[in-house]
Amino acid sequence: MGFSHLVNSPTRLEALRLKTWLHLSLAYEFQPQHAGKLKDLAQNRINPYAPVDWELRFYQRHPDHSWTCHQSWQLTP
Repeated sequence: MGFSHLVNSPTRLEALRLKTWLHLSLAYEFQPQHAGKLKDLAQNRINPYAPVDWELRFYQRHPDHSWTCHQSWQLTP
């Protein structure tokens, strides 16, 4: 049994949403006919081999749907 099943919080109303992969959203609610052009734009502009910096953050979502970042760490390879 993993951490997500063992952790208990009296204020959390929903189950933890585990992430098995990360993604970058470049466009929301675009028209289907624009999908090809958006895909081409992303493939021509984004270098997946570019160096990156990672940061880990712990957030809390409040009942009013606002968020609080409780802690942030820079990660090094």
